[in-house]
Amino acid sequence: MKAFPRRFLLALGVSSLGTLGVFYFTRGWEGIGNIKTLDPLYLALALISMFFVWSLDASVFWFLFRGIRNPVPFKDLFLFNMVGTLISNITPFYAGGPPAFIYLLNRKGVDVGKSALVLTTRMGITALMAILVMPFLLLIFGRRIFTEGVNPITYSLPMIMIFSLILFLLLFTRSSKDPNAYYKRCRTWPLRVFLKNEKFRRVFRWSLVQGKKLRISARLLLSLGWKNLVLAFLFTFLYWGAMLGVAPLVLYSLKVSDLLLVQAFTGQLALNILLAFSPTPGGSGAAELGAASLFLNMVPPTLLALFTLLWRLLTYHLTIVAGLLALLIVWRRRRIPPREVSLDSDLRG
Repeated sequence: MKAFPRRFLLALGVSSLGTLGVFYFTRGWEGIGNIKTLDPLYLALALISMFFVWSLDASVFWFLFRGIRNPVPFKDLFLFNMVGTLISNITPFYAGGPPAFIYLLNRKGVDVGKSALVLTTRMGITALMAILVMPFLLLIFGRRIFTEGVNPITYSLPMIMIFSLILFLLLFTRSSKDPNAYYKRCRTWPLRVFLKNEKFRRVFRWSLVQGKKLRISARLLLSLGWKNLVLAFLFTFLYWGAMLGVAPLVLYSLKVSDLLLVQAFTGQLALNILLAFSPTPGGSGAAELGAASLFLNMVPPTLLALFTLLWRLLTYHLTIVAGLLALLIVWRRRRIPPREVSLDSDLRG
């Protein structure tokens, strides 16, 4: 918690620098006066879309927990997910969000392995959707899905990264008839070096126990949770529709009507996946510059910086504010019961 203010200020600082960079390189101050002619209806719809984004995201988790017969109240999932999103937005590679989400759920009595399964399933659904949607749109619209001036390889990079990550996980966790196969993998570098440390060995043994629980929960989800899986997939689709729809609504509020929606959606989808690999907190800086590059040929130059500012305020800064409010509610209402988490007790279980 001591590092929270520093990370928070760093994330906002990098985001502000990215926005200022867009203003500088596009002479965005020349179009700042257009804020007076904004269409309030479309801007209000963009704002409402963000509330739908947060609710739909929590709904996906709600269905998945029901699928493993471990239902969690929606209000808790909503609050914990907003806190997790807040932490993601101020940590590199969005790395802090999932552990924070799992920690809060564990304090409510939800098993770590089950929470990890739900998060993994959530990410798997998103990856599967991205892999399926791009070829489908390419088949229907052809090369029109690629934004003019943006190299098509940019759209392929997210797919390559997803496939590489899946391949790595499959190679390490693959089953084997050799009873010593997993032990041999643990003896390979770099695990061989890390396992010399007693604290790391304790955490590693605990992770093996949680991994076993995760596999048991996965079988339960696949055998009993098909209905909930389908609903989770549907709500994930609606979530991305609402999330990617914010940018076009902001453009419509700026009176930019000459817009090919399929390019706006596919470009943002690729950008959001690539931001997960950005080392800056919450993709700050990379998001602003990436969005400006993506919409460079869709938005008049004088409006590009203003659009980037409004889009980032809605999708990033507003989410941070909502996350801070959720954190305050969780803290004040004491939704986290005083429960000690012990590695040794989990290992014995």
